[in-house]
Amino acid sequence: MNGNSITLGNLEKCNLSKKYRVGISFDIVTPFKTKLVSNAGLGDILIENIKGPVNLNTGLGSITVDDVQSDVTINTGSGSVSANNILGNVVIATGLGSIDINHIHKDLTVESGSGTININSAIAKNANWVLETGMGTVKLTLPQDTNTRLKIDTGMGTTNIDFTLNNVKKDNWDLEGDIGENPTSEIRIETGMGTVIVDSK
Repeated sequence: MNGNSITLGNLEKCNLSKKYRVGISFDIVTPFKTKLVSNAGLGDILIENIKGPVNLNTGLGSITVDDVQSDVTINTGSGSVSANNILGNVVIATGLGSIDINHIHKDLTVESGSGTININSAIAKNANWVLETGMGTVKLTLPQDTNTRLKIDTGMGTTNIDFTLNNVKKDNWDLEGDIGENPTSEIRIETGMGTVIVDSK
């Protein structure tokens, strides 16, 4: 412990990481106004109801983040990611694994090597969403009164949009159009191989 900062699980400092196979499980209750940085080689991470910001890194394991009032950054080599009700910006990068996101209130950036991306949320005014996957389905579920610019670039795959698009531009695999009128936000989707679905709710 150093001031208001606490470091847990530093095995290298204890000379344990090179000598033994050591597994540690933590169940931690913190004050609401907590900034969190977590680095795990192998293991699941569950974060709930803190102010943040939150920065999570894991080589292998699932990550779930719920009810955070600041920015969230997630990096995982392999494992599913779930983020729900995040009031700050969200950045997610994963090599392999599904990504499920609900109720995002600011900017969103998702990069996935392989895996489905499923988002159920309204997009805020002036927000930007960038969703990129090498292989996998991208599904968005948006409110019927959504106003946003939609840009889709698919290398190989179909596109299904449950909205009427205005000001449409189409060039081979690229598709652009406005959902609603006079949008101030933008959603950009890029996929190497996979279906893009944009549903209304």
